[in-house]
Amino acid sequence: MWQADRKVYTLFIAIGAQRVDFGLLRRVRKSSQWSKKTCQGFDLPTDADETVLLMSLAKLERGLSARYAHCSVRDIRVLIADVWLAQVNLPWSDAMKRNESAQENAWSMITLAGFRGNWAKPVRIDDTPYGVPRLAVAYPQTVLAALEKLASSLDARLSSLLPFSVAAWETVLPNRSIQALALVDHGWLALLAAPGTQGMHISEIVARRRSARETLPLQAMQVSWQRACLRQPQWAAGRVGVLSLAEAEPGDVKPDPSFDTIKFQHEISADVAPALLLAKQARSVCHALDAVSQRPPPSSAQYVALAFCALLAVVISVLLFLNAQSIDESAARLEEVRPLKQVVFEPAWNREELSKVRAVNTAVRDLNLPVGAILRALQPPPELRVAVLGVDTVSGESSRTIKVTAEAPAGEDMARYVGFISGRYPLVGAYLAQHEIIETANGHPYRFTIDVQWVD
Repeated sequence: MWQADRKVYTLFIAIGAQRVDFGLLRRVRKSSQWSKKTCQGFDLPTDADETVLLMSLAKLERGLSARYAHCSVRDIRVLIADVWLAQVNLPWSDAMKRNESAQENAWSMITLAGFRGNWAKPVRIDDTPYGVPRLAVAYPQTVLAALEKLASSLDARLSSLLPFSVAAWETVLPNRSIQALALVDHGWLALLAAPGTQGMHISEIVARRRSARETLPLQAMQVSWQRACLRQPQWAAGRVGVLSLAEAEPGDVKPDPSFDTIKFQHEISADVAPALLLAKQARSVCHALDAVSQRPPPSSAQYVALAFCALLAVVISVLLFLNAQSIDESAARLEEVRPLKQVVFEPAWNREELSKVRAVNTAVRDLNLPVGAILRALQPPPELRVAVLGVDTVSGESSRTIKVTAEAPAGEDMARYVGFISGRYPLVGAYLAQHEIIETANGHPYRFTIDVQWVD
């Protein structure tokens, strides 16, 4: 019995219409090698349905779990024949602008196309340019669950589940000048066309099982292509690539000159099934129609950009650290050369000296009083019946207020005079402090006091 070593492997499974192949691929340095003892397969009945397929996958799970118990399987990548799937072409409409409406449209088209079954959600829709029809693929929920269970039993990860058609279209076409591909395998055929998108995106897939009468696969392929051209006459002008995963049978016709035979990039070995070789070539494909959501692996350019950004971050961090040290050193030198702050000490006056100082300050302030300007400002105009009786300064070291005593025959004259002197330079404000009526004088005049502020 074969004994697996403790290397890390990738398990490839190819689920065809009449056969299931599987094998382990081990990476050795910069290359990868098949563990040829593990590349095996088993046939399915000609009329196998989904129930038979699920029973075969359960049997495969038990066999792999027992046989590869000592082998470290990291990833499981699966190709599945298109005849097990529901595939429809979605014409472009406003519903394609939002994912929710696109899903509803895809489910409606799958139902109208007559596909019956328990399909996994969400439906996978191809990521084509704006305004271009899109291909939608639904996978059987039971098959997807069986593959997840298989991965769990091997403590591995189901990293990809792609249709044979997508894998072939993305990997084995020599160039995009071929706008159609015929895929031939045991018991089934698939025709892929992309005439409306310059060969970049598949616009339609026609997959069917071969009947018992169609014993020759290439002959059946040419008949299917002729029927497809009757439905789509514009396809007849294009060239068709033919990829055969089945062994050539005696008496089978060769494709006519309008067909180009496509060969694998690597030499086909008798120990490795062509379907597994196709799965190996498709291991780097990251496609929107993959049943397993995945992100594309980083490219070499992305790795280089990431390394450059990391190096740039390190350089910037070092420069910031050196600048911080330089700033700290400059601040320290500045503190050393900065002159000491001069402290002004207030003299300690005693009570007698303090009263003398205040008297001197008051005398100085009185000497600095602009007497002439103030008196001119206080002089009432002829129309105001006001007489200025006295002007006195207010005590205080920093006071700029004077008291004006005046007399007016009526209250209106008193109010008009206060307003008059309020805006006379160098006076900046006048406030009526008090007033009284002199009852003993003739006419009972008003005597009042005004606090007036002045400026230099």
